[in-house]
Order: sequence, then C-alpha cells, then structure tokens
Amino acid sequence: MTEKFKLDLIKKEIDKSEDYGVPVKETRWFVETNDGFDGTANGYGYKTPQAIYKAYAYFKSKDQRKQKGQEIKQFLAANPDIVAVCEAYFDEGESIYRLKDREPTSVENMLTYIEDKPDVVKKLLDNKHLWKSLMKHYLD
Repeated sequence: MTEKFKLDLIKKEIDKSEDYGVPVKETRWFVETNDGFDGTANGYGYKTPQAIYKAYAYFKSKDQRKQKGQEIKQFLAANPDIVAVCEAYFDEGESIYRLKDREPTSVENMLTYIEDKPDVVKKLLDNKHLWKSLMKHYLD
C-alpha cells in the first residue's frame, strides 16, 4: 500500500493480576478512527504499535483486494482456455507430483508445462499483473 498514514495511538497499562494470579500489567495500544476500523482489537488492545498499523493497512486495502478478486474472475470467465490449463495444473494429483519432485507451484512453472499452447502462454504473459490473483484464486 503506497498510501502513508499517521495514527494517534493511545497507550494503556492493563492490570492482568486477576488473570495470572500475580501482580502483572501489560501495555496495550488502541486507536480511534472514524472510518470503521476497530482500533480496540475487540476490547483487548494491540500488543504493539506495529500490530495496529498492520491491521489498519489490511483494513484500508479491502476494496483493492475485492477489486483484484473480481478482475481475476472476469479474466477467467472471458478465457475458458486458461481455466482448463489452470484446473489441470492446480489439480491435487499434479500438485502432489510437483511437491514430490520439489518443483515450485507458480505461474512461471506452469508456463513451462504449457509451451505447446502458445496462445495461452501469450495471454498469461500479457497479463502478468494478474498472476498473484490467479495463484490466490486457485490455491485458496
């Protein structure tokens, strides 16, 4: 995410003596935003400021992730030949053989397997920006 943001963090010492049976205080971090982000971690707080920034960045990129998912679904709907190749490549049996042979499961590796289909190779090479979404679509 290229957008940078500064959050006004709130540091609190939480008494955990009752939970642990000994006098213990834990530092927890909270933040208040007006965009729907749960800056309280469901009331427990975040253990580090980095955890808040990571969670907030994930929250802010949800629309971008949704758009990527829709884009790959449209691409696959428009290219049934790529769907057929991907379904064969990501088949469980094929994946087990690749794992056994210590070959990576990747679009680059798939391109070597489908060299006999130059039209599919060209479509995949022309759409490199979709490779990560393609892998996620088939591996999730």
